[in-house]
Amino acid sequence: MADLLTGSCPARYACKGGVKGHNPHRMKLPFREALPVRAGSFTENPERSGRDFLSGIRRNTVRWHLVLLCPLLFLSLFFSSPGIAWQGHHLITGLTLESTSTGWLDNLPEIGISPDLYPDSTLSPAFELLYLDSHPEADQPNPEEFLSGDRKPIPRDASRVLVPGGQSSARQILIHYSDEPDWGMDNDLRLHFSQRLMGGSKGFRHAYYPRWKWHLPLPFAPQGGALERALHFYNLAKVAFSQKDPYWGFRFLARSLHYVQDIGQPFHTRQTSSDLISWLHPIQGTAQVTSNLHHAFEDYVAYRLQSEKEGGFSYDYMLAIQRAPILPADSLPELVKATSRSSYGLSKSLFRSSWKLFGRRFLRQHPVYLSKEDLPLLASSPAKAEFDRTAKESLAITASATKAFLELAYRDLLPYRQNQED
Repeated sequence: MADLLTGSCPARYACKGGVKGHNPHRMKLPFREALPVRAGSFTENPERSGRDFLSGIRRNTVRWHLVLLCPLLFLSLFFSSPGIAWQGHHLITGLTLESTSTGWLDNLPEIGISPDLYPDSTLSPAFELLYLDSHPEADQPNPEEFLSGDRKPIPRDASRVLVPGGQSSARQILIHYSDEPDWGMDNDLRLHFSQRLMGGSKGFRHAYYPRWKWHLPLPFAPQGGALERALHFYNLAKVAFSQKDPYWGFRFLARSLHYVQDIGQPFHTRQTSSDLISWLHPIQGTAQVTSNLHHAFEDYVAYRLQSEKEGGFSYDYMLAIQRAPILPADSLPELVKATSRSSYGLSKSLFRSSWKLFGRRFLRQHPVYLSKEDLPLLASSPAKAEFDRTAKESLAITASATKAFLELAYRDLLPYRQNQED
């Protein structure tokens, strides 16, 4: 201890003295060899070495940031997948209306089809406004048409174009135009940096990832534009009704309902699942697998609903919609958020049951679509029961949200109904 206080070195330690710039009192510890002085080091040129020292800190900081960000960037690409919507919103809307007390809709007089007097800069410039046949049951598609890989953005009855001046009904406007947001109004837009990870502008607007759930690029924060779009068209409906334009009031409501229904579908509330990881191609491969199963799930559910309407199956899927309770909600934002949480809670089991039912063919790294040749295998699959359970639960969530939406519309449209009754 005395040696340390006086600055002298004990005999058993060798001091490196006589070297320019070296501290003569630095002890040479047994486990560390004395390092040679590097040219330009802090001890040789303190001012220059200070700058080098700070530069080194900056380089190390940047290096560590890159180390931390690279996995996030990788995972961001990894979890990206194309976004699409429920196949056949009009089927879900129509079946829900059949099982809901909507006498106020049926008591309304026939509604005149009016021109669009509501400019909307939020729509895609390529979107073409159409006045189409508002009675889809008059030309029902064959159920197998829902299994085609060619997902047409315009409904199959587009040749029967109506013009302003005709007549329709509130019920039929809601049923038919609940499909309209899938006709191209959200395509090819630059909206938000996260849309790259959500299948583009359409995927972004048709999804809503709930708060406190893991997703990228905004983990634990709400992500997606479905709530905003639902509110946008709901408010436009109020404007139209205030101007005594019931046709566009109900058409805007149908558009708003579309986004609410999308959130009842788990592929719209969760980017993907660990069950769908493609380890050989973890970025594009996983995105493609998720997209394949997304298409297959929605195609099959639409096929099944249409088949049940024609008596080809027992009415299990239809009953899931008709027996769904009304989801309690006091506002549209509350409704969307509650629906997204329920849908997210179902997502993992639905993803798993989907790949088990549709098989390994849908886990390939290229687009794969459901076809009628797959139907016999699906009917005999041991995974069919679990898939049916999750599919019916997803439909029930969507139907509950639809019924709650109609209750909100009934409340908010009370002044319009009173005017009609007077």
